[in-house]
Amino acid sequence: MYWDDVFRTNMYPIINKINAGSVHGIIKTMGIAIGMAGPQTEVIPGHGVGFTGREGMLEVHTLLITLRDRVQELMGSGRSLDEVLATKLAQ
Repeated sequence: MYWDDVFRTNMYPIINKINAGSVHGIIKTMGIAIGMAGPQTEVIPGHGVGFTGREGMLEVHTLLITLRDRVQELMGSGRSLDEVLATKLAQ
């Protein structure tokens, strides 16, 4: 299975806002891909090294959900963009 820019193993996905992309869309699309993948499915990342499987996609999916939720929580508590970025959530 090949998912181009939706699934990467070396960086976060690029959200194409010009074409109405969103983190919610990436999360939803990854959920669809995970649903299509069986236990023996090999997944080729759009960018990165090697192959992974359904479990690798689940790890990235969970990470994206966690990051989205943390950013929403910080923004909901009134933090500015600079303050959110300063927390270095992705490290």
